[in-house]
Amino acid sequence: MKTIRIDITYRELEQREKRWRKALAFQQPDRVPVLHYIGARYWLPLIGFGEKFHRYTGDPRTMLECQLLGQKWILEHVKSDFHRIVAYPDFMWVEDVDAFGARTVFPENDSPWVARPHLLQSDEDLSRLRRVDWVNGGLHGKMLRFYREMKEVAAGFQLEFSDGQRLPAVDCVYPGGSGFIGIAGLAGDLCSVEKFSMDMYDKPEWVNMAEAAERYGSF
Repeated sequence: MKTIRIDITYRELEQREKRWRKALAFQQPDRVPVLHYIGARYWLPLIGFGEKFHRYTGDPRTMLECQLLGQKWILEHVKSDFHRIVAYPDFMWVEDVDAFGARTVFPENDSPWVARPHLLQSDEDLSRLRRVDWVNGGLHGKMLRFYREMKEVAAGFQLEFSDGQRLPAVDCVYPGGSGFIGIAGLAGDLCSVEKFSMDMYDKPEWVNMAEAAERYGSF
């Protein structure tokens, strides 16, 4: 069993959670809760993986251990109300566009990006989206495999807080981690921001979501 020690008390995490619960229930906490977003592209260099992004995205065990160490760094160095350690398949925001069939690039020392030329070069290319297996295809399918493997690997890890409280890492692994920054962001990744922007001006009916759903069906 590998133990990752975190220099913060578990009681502190419980107090943070209590603060959030009060705020979400429209009750008055002791202060306004604060939550940050610090993605893997920022904390990987801080835990010594700045030149090993490709290893992180290519191996479930490495991904799990890096995420645990990354959240350890955040808890010990960033004052906030972050309180729940979560590990999940993480491909840094290219999961959705890859699942639609676009090609993605995984460099050794940087986060993934969408390859050029973009997937959708013309209006006619939209028809290919109707044949996409969005759940099992591309990185979404890989995420399902990573989740199962990360769950298995996590059985060999535990977290220990400064007050002696321990948390099995297997309880921290969840299947979800993807999501889009927004529909417009996804559209920009599929056809390029320039083309999408021009189409909003030149062909507003083409980018109207209601008309697109009627014309092309549910993707």
